Amino acid sequence: MAQTGVSKLFDLAKLKKLGGLKEDAGNILSVDPQLYEKLLIHASKTIKHDSPTKNAVLLTGISAFGPNPINLFLKGKSGIGKTYGAMEIIKYFPKENVMLLGGISPKAIVHSYGVLIDEADNEIGLEDAPGKEGTKEERQAWRRKLGNARYLVDLRGKILVFLEAPHLDTFSVLRPILSHDNFEISFKTVDTKSGLKTKHVVLRGWPATIFCTTSEQYLEDLATRSLTITPETDFGKYKDGVRLIGEIKALPAKFDLNRDFDYTLICGFICSLSMQFSNYKVIIPYGRELAEKYPTRFARSMRDFKHFCALIKATAMFHFCQRPVLIIEEQRPVASKTKDVQHDYVTDKSQRILASLEDLYLVEKLWKTIQETTETGLPGHILEFFHKAVKPLCKEFSVSYKELTVKYNEMTAEKKSSSTIRKWCRYLSDIGWVDVEKNPSDKRTYLVRNIRNAKNLGNSVLNISTGFFSQESFQKWLDDTKKYTRTTTAKYTIKQSLLDEELSSIDAVHKAHFSAHIFQEPSKPNLEPLTENKPFNLYCTEKHRISKKKLEDFKSHHWREKPQGLKLECSICSSECDDRFVGSTFKGEDLPLCESCYHQLEAQRKEA
Repeated sequence: MAQTGVSKLFDLAKLKKLGGLKEDAGNILSVDPQLYEKLLIHASKTIKHDSPTKNAVLLTGISAFGPNPINLFLKGKSGIGKTYGAMEIIKYFPKENVMLLGGISPKAIVHSYGVLIDEADNEIGLEDAPGKEGTKEERQAWRRKLGNARYLVDLRGKILVFLEAPHLDTFSVLRPILSHDNFEISFKTVDTKSGLKTKHVVLRGWPATIFCTTSEQYLEDLATRSLTITPETDFGKYKDGVRLIGEIKALPAKFDLNRDFDYTLICGFICSLSMQFSNYKVIIPYGRELAEKYPTRFARSMRDFKHFCALIKATAMFHFCQRPVLIIEEQRPVASKTKDVQHDYVTDKSQRILASLEDLYLVEKLWKTIQETTETGLPGHILEFFHKAVKPLCKEFSVSYKELTVKYNEMTAEKKSSSTIRKWCRYLSDIGWVDVEKNPSDKRTYLVRNIRNAKNLGNSVLNISTGFFSQESFQKWLDDTKKYTRTTTAKYTIKQSLLDEELSSIDAVHKAHFSAHIFQEPSKPNLEPLTENKPFNLYCTEKHRISKKKLEDFKSHHWREKPQGLKLECSICSSECDDRFVGSTFKGEDLPLCESCYHQLEAQRKEA
């Protein structure tokens, strides 16, 4: 039985020796270099598969604490776990930072989250109103105060989770905020309970948003300003999901969060992380080099690049205790207390967290899985239909809806009608991937033609070479940074991390955080996912028994971007898995791994 106060994931005594920032457990976790992987391992207890979705939701939530929060759309068929997966990750965040919204009206938002403030942004307590014993002047002053008052809904640091499509009026009010057009907007609403009185409402700040449903057409415009992802839809996930439900019903105490000390620790860390963003800013030193590498073909590439950078900043802030720090000391004049001296000087000291290539590496892996859905705005099952049915059939000739329907149903267990296929083709036509035209032989029918080519592919895959940010580039960035300080006497120093007391050199920091080894370490997954035709070399059937392995038997691990959907057995824990995650042993064997063992192997190899 699990015991309160005992951690299965974290060695707290070891983390204290590493220099945990404070004695409370949440801050101690910040020094664990495997914290991100361990959080995903913990989340995998209740979220089977869906690794990209878990990463995207987690980083979206973290971005709420920064200056440029992310909007995330979860698109896909009903019942694939869009809401469930999001809520299982959001549970780690402080409740006061999360707003769960359904089809809520603007007035309901004000009633639920609004605070009455005066012109100076001071909260007004209605209990302070002068009663009958108050003087006439006091009552008049109170009425004037209320006349100039407004309701403030502060969205800074908030995560808005839309469980249902928002009310159209609500979306119209929130849209300038969600699209980051305005940091503060105001509107008026009528309170019928107070005798048709008009309320002045102010929305302030940019929240992170997660849309678990996107069925309404009016949401599509915002989707072009957002990340889009579809949870996995394969047999292995469905079967593991059913097993999970069965285990929860059989052993409810195993999933009781009140008895889960690791859950308490992780929640404590996320809570402390929300406060760290106010203490430190994140800089991407290789931002200019990354911009040159980032593929740009369309107008939305500018928005997508902002999202890409926001993800990098979120990962850097999550690992703020493992990232290098730039220290800036500037002197500024203040009024002197001595008559003969015009000015005294005080030293302002600030610290900047530097995003490393580790952060770029993590985001690049995630981006490969969400790039197509993000750039097209279409859910994964429609893109899967294009790749499985349209491309093979439409290589040279146009085909009918009936032919596409037959082809798709031959390849999938979940059958679709021709009317559904017709609808999907219209979506593909809207993004310029197919052309739908009348059949010249029969005007009553239509033909579908594949027009997706190099010119309308969208952004090509981001390809970062191992030496794109050299030590000379790092030095140039630092030199350029010095040009934009308030004084010419500003002092710049650098450390390997916040925990280090000693300063470091440019070459040492570059070697540790920005050199090519980050992309070449054998302990990391390959940048290029395994091709679909590269088989595992110890089995060729869908269920082949292999000798059980241990974590230490593996020298590296890999992942497949497009698995074949094979039903396999994890070579470590023997649980059922698919062919997405792969481990390579010291004997040269490529063996299947379940998601949990994959993350454990990633954490172990990173520590080594």
